[in-house]
Amino acid sequence: MAKQFHEFGDYRLDPAERLLWRGDALVPLTGREFDTLWTLVQRAGSAVDKSIFLKEVWSDVDVAEVNLRKQIESVRKKLGKDPAGQEYIGTIRNRGYVLAARVVVGTDAAQTPARLSTQEPPKGEPEEFTGDRPIATNPDADPVAPAVEARRRALPISA
Repeated sequence: MAKQFHEFGDYRLDPAERLLWRGDALVPLTGREFDTLWTLVQRAGSAVDKSIFLKEVWSDVDVAEVNLRKQIESVRKKLGKDPAGQEYIGTIRNRGYVLAARVVVGTDAAQTPARLSTQEPPKGEPEEFTGDRPIATNPDADPVAPAVEARRRALPISA
């Protein structure tokens, strides 16, 4: 079975390995940060109620809502802003949060992180979740893609 990747902006999330890449650099995430981001990525473009985070990220423990806010702040800080200067994670007052980026799901291990574009991806590209920002997913358009992928594979994976 092919490995699945979720790409948004310059990021590539590998849920099986629980890793987040920005280009060819690994973004260090704690387990809770990864779970928080993964919850948002799975529902990109949609409001995610606070209760869903508490159920999926802290299913084994009873926590206060302030813990969720701290995790969101931490993930926001690590993601930074998109090329347009916007936060990747938006707040929906009195409700929850939203990943305000289009997420592209792909299974091609050689695929490089999605590049922002003003064009819609060509037909036949991987399944997409809807979001606010269009992303082109054609790795052939990037001449450095094979080198980036080779470097990514050569990096040691720490447990």
